[in-house]
Amino acid sequence: MKLTADYWLKYINTHTSANKAAAKRMERYIEVNGTEDMDKLADYAYALVSRYGEAASALSCEMYDQLARAQKVNVPDAIPAEPASYGEGAKAVRGAGKRSPSLIPDAVGRLVKQAGADTTLQNAKRDGAYFAWVAHGDTCPYCMALAGLGWQKAGQLTLEGGHAEHIHANCDCEYAIDLKGDLEIDGYDPYEINQELLDMTDGEFDADSLIRMSGHNSKGHDHSALNIVRRKQYAANKDYINAQKRLAYARRVNAKLPNNEGLFETVVPTDSKYTMLAGETTRLARAHSYPDNEGVFENNPRPRDDGKQTDIIKPRNIMREMNRSKAGREALEFINNTNIPVTLLYNVDVKPTLMGEYDPIGKRIFIYASNTKSAKETAITVIHEATHARLGGANTRKSEVACRLEELKHNKQDNSLTLRDLRNTINAVNNHKTYSKLPWR
Repeated sequence: MKLTADYWLKYINTHTSANKAAAKRMERYIEVNGTEDMDKLADYAYALVSRYGEAASALSCEMYDQLARAQKVNVPDAIPAEPASYGEGAKAVRGAGKRSPSLIPDAVGRLVKQAGADTTLQNAKRDGAYFAWVAHGDTCPYCMALAGLGWQKAGQLTLEGGHAEHIHANCDCEYAIDLKGDLEIDGYDPYEINQELLDMTDGEFDADSLIRMSGHNSKGHDHSALNIVRRKQYAANKDYINAQKRLAYARRVNAKLPNNEGLFETVVPTDSKYTMLAGETTRLARAHSYPDNEGVFENNPRPRDDGKQTDIIKPRNIMREMNRSKAGREALEFINNTNIPVTLLYNVDVKPTLMGEYDPIGKRIFIYASNTKSAKETAITVIHEATHARLGGANTRKSEVACRLEELKHNKQDNSLTLRDLRNTINAVNNHKTYSKLPWR
C-alpha cells in the first residue's frame, strides 16, 4: 500500500495548522496582557493546549483508523492521548519565559504537537505496529537522523517518560504508522536519507550511529556529529536561512496587531480564570467528518445570547474517551444496550458546577456540555450518570458513592480500588452540602 505525497502533505498541514493556531493565540494574549502574571499566563496556555491538543489527538486517531481500514487490519479504534497536564504546560511556559518571552508561543505549539504524536505512538504500541519519523520541510539534523532509521516496531521503549521523543517547536515532521508492514509513503526513502548523512559526514556517520552518539538533549553525550550535519546544512542553505531570519525579525519589529481582528476578539470573562478568544474554533476541528449526533448521543445546542457559534463536543470523541477504561466501556455498553439517550445541552441556565443528570422517568441522560467543556469531562459525566441509570436512578448517598467510584476507575484506568479510595469517596459524599441530606440507601 502506498500513500501519495499529496495525501501525506494534507495530513501534515492540518496538524501544523493546529500547532500554529495555538501558538498564534498565545502570541496575541502576550501582546495584550504581557508576561508579568505568570500564573494567568500558565492558565491560558493550559486552556489552549487542552483545546488544540484534543483536536490534534483526534486528527491522529482519524488517520490511524483510516490506515487500519485501508490495510484491512482489525484493531480497536484509536484512543486519543491526553494533552499536556497543567503542570507540564506551566513548566514549559515558565522555562521558555526565562529564556525569552518570545519563545512562549512556540512552547505552546510544541505541546499541541506532542498530543498528536503521543496518540500515534501510544496506539502503535498497543497494536504492535511499525512507526517511522517522516521528515518534512527545513529538517533539523536530529529529525533527519530519526527519519533515516526507517520503520521500527513499536514497543516498551517507544515512549520516553510516556511521551513521544524529540518533539520540538516549528517542526513539520510527523510520525507515520504501518499496521501490516507493507506501507510506503511517496517521497520517504530512509536509504536515501542515510546516503545523504554519510555524504555530509564523509562516510563516518549514518542515521543509527548519529542517534546513538548524540543521545539528543542528554548530558554527557557527544553532539559533534550532529553539528557536522548542521554546518553542512547551513552552508548549503545559508542565503535562504538568513533571508527567513531577516523576514521574521522584520515582522516582529513592525507588526502592530489590533486587539480585535476579524472573528477574533480578546475578551476577559468575569466568570472564568481563563482569558479566552471568542470564535476560537480551529480549522482542524471544523474539518472533522464526525457527525454531531451518533448512536445514543445527540447534541442540542441552544443559540448563544451573543449570536456566536457554539463549539460542539463530538460523540465519537466522547466514546473514544470512554473506551480508555473498563468502567467507561461498561457504561457505554449499558447505555447502548438499554437505548438510553444521552442529550448534550449547551448554553442553558444551570449552576456551573452541574455537569449532568439522569432522568429516571424519561430514562434519559442530560449532559450540560457548556460546563463539561471537553470530551474527557463529558465522558466522565456520562459514566457517572449511566451508573445512576444502572442503579435505577436511586437518589441516595450510596448510589452517589457508586457513581463516583466508577469515575475514579476510569481516571485510574484500573478497576481495582483501594480501601483509601472507598473511604475518601464516602467521606466526600457524606460531607457534601447537598448529598449529606440524602438517605444512605
